Amino acid sequence: GLTQEKTVTKSDIEAYLKDPKKIETALNNAYKELNENHQKHHPEITTDYYIAENHQAENAAIMEMARKVLEKDAKDAPITLISMEKYVQHGQLHGIIDRLDIVHEEGQEYLRVLDYKTGSYKEDKLKADSWKSLFSNPEKKYVLQTLLYCYLVEQTGLNTYKRKLMPELRFTRSLSADPHIRMNKNIVDDYQSISNDFEKELQTKLHEIYTATSFSATDDLKVCSNSY
Repeated sequence: GLTQEKTVTKSDIEAYLKDPKKIETALNNAYKELNENHQKHHPEITTDYYIAENHQAENAAIMEMARKVLEKDAKDAPITLISMEKYVQHGQLHGIIDRLDIVHEEGQEYLRVLDYKTGSYKEDKLKADSWKSLFSNPEKKYVLQTLLYCYLVEQTGLNTYKRKLMPELRFTRSLSADPHIRMNKNIVDDYQSISNDFEKELQTKLHEIYTATSFSATDDLKVCSNSY
């Protein structure tokens, strides 16, 4: 994550797009940081844990993805990066926000909550037609997750200057697609405008979970794939 805010201009981004070696250097520096962190936690291991040469196919895919992200960012620049992979927690709710940044659109300043997904893009994944479906339909999990991140940003004081809080879902395979979340067919470009309704439904769902005396097993094995 970032240690301090950093404003990135269009020319900053274009410098990387014009020189692919800069992206490769950034990736190598990321490997170096990973190795340093791994060495810190496992001093008994003296060889590098992450070796770039062993992941050439993955690195090519990562650099191509980075290029596409930068192309999208160039259109939004200037961007003030607040944090990357920020861990946030409020009570029993917690998560890692991929990116928090500040942008300007049509003269309005926004604090964006960006969540990146590697799966395939479908417009339905970015919208929910009702609060009931948001909290009960598994297909709306991405919308729910991103709005939960907005809730955590507000509750933990990360929105210091009370900017408009705009959630976005970006699918790395379709970065040109519209990233805006829709609730009841309306774009959510200001979390505060729906916060009362969202938090009311959230509290209802949490109460339901914590007071339940039994749970029904799911037939969807994918849901259990990350259980431990």
